[in-house]
Amino acid sequence: MDEDLLHLDRDALLTEARRMREAIRQHRDNSGHDLCWHHPALWNLLPDKPTPAIAVPPWPEFLRGCVRYRESLEREVPEAVRVHPWAHFEAIRRRLEAAENAGDAEGIGHDLADDVIAMVPDHPVIEGKAESIAFIREMFRELFPAFDRHIEYTSHETAVMGDFGFDRGTFAATVAPLGGGEATRLTGKFLWILRQADGGWKIWRLLVSRDGGDEEREAQSANLSV
Repeated sequence: MDEDLLHLDRDALLTEARRMREAIRQHRDNSGHDLCWHHPALWNLLPDKPTPAIAVPPWPEFLRGCVRYRESLEREVPEAVRVHPWAHFEAIRRRLEAAENAGDAEGIGHDLADDVIAMVPDHPVIEGKAESIAFIREMFRELFPAFDRHIEYTSHETAVMGDFGFDRGTFAATVAPLGGGEATRLTGKFLWILRQADGGWKIWRLLVSRDGGDEEREAQSANLSV
């Protein structure tokens, strides 16, 4: 089956060896759930290209195999880093924080599910990723030319339930007129419901509320009017 190797010169053999080594390294360096996916890219390095006949066991047997595999990692690689879902939530929180402070609507959109629904103060419900990005872009267009704005998110509770999870916490934002004047401090609460998608987590439902009574919120809105 490998007679083609007999006709390769030294340079071609070295090229094949390097391709194989790189593929093996990529396979070796997988982490998380990628450890147990099938790897057609690795198989495609072979000159023969038949479609693999994959036999899939029934769910109970399949899941028992996953458990045995995870147990073997516990024995053989006990020092492996444990990846917890809330580490992903923390990364999302930091990315959104950075994108908001930079006025990057598309950066925020990166972590939104396509069917996201956003509920924010003083605005109708926003449905869909594209609509949410458009709303955020317009908000930034009105806010950033006139104000220096900085926001920080603090999580108080995270949980995961199957393919869904949530991140609940508070935020604090400082908004100061670029031409000088008194800075306004806004505080409030957030609840993000996240859903697993494309091998990661995306914000599926987004709820935001501001602290303070009606009079205080009206005063804050007046200070931010442009």
